[in-house]
Amino acid sequence: MLEKIFIKDYKDIALPRVRNAYGILASVVGIICNVILCSAKIAVGIIFGAVSITADGLNNLSDAGSSLVSVLGFRWANKPADKDHPFGHARVEYIMGFVIAFIVLFLGVELAISSIEKIIDKGTTDTTIVMMAVLAASILVKLGMFFYYRSVAKKISSSTLKAAAVDSVNDCIATGAVLACTVIAYFTHFELDGYVGIAVAVFIFVSGVKLVKETFSPLLGEKPSAELVENISKTIHSYDGVLGIHDLIVHNYGPNRYHASVHVEVSASDDIMVSHEMIDTIERNFHKEGINLVIHLDPIITDDERVDKLRDMTLEKLSEIDKELKMHDFRVVWGENRKNLIFDVVMPMEMKMKDEELIGMLEEKIHSADSQCFIIVDIDRNYVGE
Repeated sequence: MLEKIFIKDYKDIALPRVRNAYGILASVVGIICNVILCSAKIAVGIIFGAVSITADGLNNLSDAGSSLVSVLGFRWANKPADKDHPFGHARVEYIMGFVIAFIVLFLGVELAISSIEKIIDKGTTDTTIVMMAVLAASILVKLGMFFYYRSVAKKISSSTLKAAAVDSVNDCIATGAVLACTVIAYFTHFELDGYVGIAVAVFIFVSGVKLVKETFSPLLGEKPSAELVENISKTIHSYDGVLGIHDLIVHNYGPNRYHASVHVEVSASDDIMVSHEMIDTIERNFHKEGINLVIHLDPIITDDERVDKLRDMTLEKLSEIDKELKMHDFRVVWGENRKNLIFDVVMPMEMKMKDEELIGMLEEKIHSADSQCFIIVDIDRNYVGE
């Protein structure tokens, strides 16, 4: 509903301008809600001497600060590329998500310290219906914020808003624990505030650790999603003249901003100009979809029985070593008394064998099958998890 009012072209989420507008709007909503909750809780906490409620209010104040950081992040991420950052500034959003994750960690530690102090001091709290009403209303608001953040995060694939949604759930649990203690203290005069506070602090801290991992991974360079890899592969294979692809590498420079490279195999007997025109067409069409794709053209021989026989033999020997091994760019240089088999082998990331060990095993197997065969091998790694 809000996007219809405040965002122009709100349905065109693929546009960076529209996507950033969604992020800024969600962050502004977060600032407003958290400032209201913070003001109400701190006022109630001070009036009735409830340390836990005051601390919960400060938690909301930090959430407002996190939302402000998110606004800045979305604005910076929308800055155009410049000479120092030729790929743009969209990764700033990941950095902001990382900052929010550390804020969550900090809050977990602070809440644990406050709870321990409450237990040591054996303080008591004057509980009232007003306190319980404020806490209950806060839970409802935070629950609504969770659903709102989660909805927008899914629409625009935002790690920052995903982190904010998780933080909202943590706030619901933390405030719920405070409310439960308040209700128990109201009816039994039994203080559980400090003990429950410690349990909530541990929960928040664990959530913060998970958020750090989730937001740090894109910055470190995680593999692309299986859906993206499958889409790129299927799209390229849909063009007439493409025999296969390999060496696909995808770099993420921010949500929905990709730079990729790939080798595309075509028949060596095809007209080189026709193949080149096809490659240009593929690159242009991917660029329209937001993927800056660079293609290397690999001509392969498809009508030589001698080469086919040696290729099949090499594949068989590779499979004997490990069925997950793949091969590409196979060609043969013929000599009077020897045949040089030149090709690349793709090793899975989880394979622990050293390159030299693999080449040695393969060389021995192939040479034993045909003493005239010698291999020249380059070892590749699979960067997309295919």
